[in-house]
Amino acid sequence: MSFVLTIFSAVIIFILSQFILRLILEPVIELKKNIGLISYTLLYFHSKLTNAAADNKISNEIKICSSKLLAAYSSIPFYSYLHKILYLPPYKDLLEASRNLNLIHAYMLEGHKEYMKSCNLKKPIHFPIEISKAMDKIGELLSITTTYQEKASA
Repeated sequence: MSFVLTIFSAVIIFILSQFILRLILEPVIELKKNIGLISYTLLYFHSKLTNAAADNKISNEIKICSSKLLAAYSSIPFYSYLHKILYLPPYKDLLEASRNLNLIHAYMLEGHKEYMKSCNLKKPIHFPIEISKAMDKIGELLSITTTYQEKASA
């Protein structure tokens, strides 16, 4: 009887550990990978982004990062509780970072500058400055590096 109880306990522990691994830890790792991918993408294309050199390839890469970020968030159950325990950004920060990525995506589309000029805005948009602000905000929200400059110490 003791042998059967030991085997049964081992099976239950294995099932519970797989449940935690597959349902919680793997999606959290995927989210962390996507946050790292955002840092990589913004650093890799840094010079083109900060010069606002329109490029559809870069624009699409940024859009993919934005959608992967929110997709990874949605795969984590109980995120509102787990983000505090696992030191993950809160949902509102993920959403705001995604919005900023989408803003960069729009500014980097070929033809977007011409479209904005044709809108006859009262105050013209300075794309390099707006993209740099968005990159800084993303870095702040996700606690990642988005520029090659040192952070000012507080």
